[in-house]
Amino acid sequence: MATVAIGLPVFDGSTDLDVFIDLWRGYLNSININPYDKVAGPPCGWERAMGILRSCMSGEAAEWFDQEITGKNWELSFINSAGAAATLNALSVLTVLEGGVGLHAGTYVLGSKAAIFAARPANAALTVRQAFIPSHNLMGGDERWKCCGTRPTSRVAGGTNANNNRPIVVEGIRPNQALYWLRTNYTTVLEEKRRVRFNSLYQDNDPVDKFYKKVKRSGELLHLPEELISDQFFRGLSPDNQLEVERLGDIPIDNIVKTLGKLERRKAEMRLGLIDKKTKQIIQSHDVTPVHISQQEPIVLKSEQQFSLNEVNKLIQSTVERITQQFQTQIETLQNKLPQVTTTVPSLEEDNKPTTYKEYMDKYTENWNKNKDTHEARKFKLIKRFLEKDEQDSLDRELAKMLNNLSLRDPDDMDTSNMIRGEEIVIDDDGFLRKKK
Repeated sequence: MATVAIGLPVFDGSTDLDVFIDLWRGYLNSININPYDKVAGPPCGWERAMGILRSCMSGEAAEWFDQEITGKNWELSFINSAGAAATLNALSVLTVLEGGVGLHAGTYVLGSKAAIFAARPANAALTVRQAFIPSHNLMGGDERWKCCGTRPTSRVAGGTNANNNRPIVVEGIRPNQALYWLRTNYTTVLEEKRRVRFNSLYQDNDPVDKFYKKVKRSGELLHLPEELISDQFFRGLSPDNQLEVERLGDIPIDNIVKTLGKLERRKAEMRLGLIDKKTKQIIQSHDVTPVHISQQEPIVLKSEQQFSLNEVNKLIQSTVERITQQFQTQIETLQNKLPQVTTTVPSLEEDNKPTTYKEYMDKYTENWNKNKDTHEARKFKLIKRFLEKDEQDSLDRELAKMLNNLSLRDPDDMDTSNMIRGEEIVIDDDGFLRKKK
């Protein structure tokens, strides 16, 4: 069956280290590389795994990797080489107790964690591997490495039986050793430890589970008790999560982290306007219940909330009063807009219609003044203008008629005397003006 490889993961220092390690392990599995293999090759499995691990580094992480791990050997700074065994594997099966059939006296550096651990009677029967050297574990064994003081070094490898009373140096760095150094001494990890030490590690924009993982890892690196780790976790939570912790009460911290994680995801969904189908169905089932009346009639939403008879009567009464008040308001508004009904002006078609303008004005002026905005008033106004014009035309005709009958040779004597510059003038028989003699 063909093997399908996943993409090569990349670590630049800004992503989660544990997630990167999981992706790196998955990549090794996809291309069938055993990071613990020491025989196959060259190159053997662990050498190929280390080459891929270096290829995954980029940016500041690559610089740190080359400075700390690339080309270095692995030193057990708390365990001296005192001719105990020829190889590291032979050393691993010896018991922790110094002297006798175990390690030679002076194997452990005086005052080191390894010496303190070996001096306890309960640990005397353990092997060196059980106490100090983890086997085939890429994600664990950090406490064992710490106990024997392992670290990268530029010192030349000297084996485990050099009899020089110097710390043991093993050639090369294996994948599990490199990952231990990454998890405990990378720059971001050291910064987290420093902030935990000074109680200045805060959640900021991290998810709560990631923040708790960060605090716990840093606390364990500093060998802090669980009480201090929990205190730092609660101290660094966001204000919203601190309020939620008070609501949750006294429950185990793992349950608190799990509950806060669910709340954060729910809030994120609400901010994005997302809601799962199951939650929507639950909300709808609590609010209303669809009731089908018939095939022709629409669905009626019936509230499941129960009301008493008095509450129903009050609700109906308040609704009726509100509707009545709205109708009264609308009727009053309509009445204000409509013109008032008044006595209309008699039309011109009546039997006793006026014959002259003066009679018409005398009869209808009073009603017209009272009903200026009615249709009959507007009609009267037009007729008024027509009669005024008709009367004016009659006067003009009478005047014209009088002028036509007027003659300068009228037999009746007329006073035509006039004075021009103090002299009297007269009209002669021919109709011309002349000075009176």
